[in-house]
Amino acid sequence: MGTHAFWSNIAPSLGCGIDIRVKEIDYPKLRQLLDGWRRFNPNYFGDFYPLSPWIRDAKVWIAWQFDRPEAGTGAIQVFRRSDSFYEAARFKLQGLNPDARYSITYLDSTALIESTGRQLMDEGLLVTLKEQPQAAVFLYERVK
Repeated sequence: MGTHAFWSNIAPSLGCGIDIRVKEIDYPKLRQLLDGWRRFNPNYFGDFYPLSPWIRDAKVWIAWQFDRPEAGTGAIQVFRRSDSFYEAARFKLQGLNPDARYSITYLDSTALIESTGRQLMDEGLLVTLKEQPQAAVFLYERVK
């Protein structure tokens, strides 16, 4: 199961028509994706920010952000599309407290980034994706 297809089709409500008789399904990967969706899901109810223009062109990356300022948390979805030439793109986040520090987790990795709201809004979040198509999902929280 590709992460790009999974993250392209999620919503606050998720239904999966998985035939558990099929032994070839990568069940550990499926469990990992569903766990990521459970962690991502509360952020749907925050503020929505497009981080790129809405363009259907398969050469162009697309990204958006959900931010819950009252909780100090949020989520970012980034998609490198099938015909994109570039392996990296930078996205300026929105709605953060410029003076606060934020911890950012990439769901496909144990990597943790820490940065100020000002840096994330002024310089942006650099995302590198080697495959095409490929998706990256990040969760962030304000550091107390």
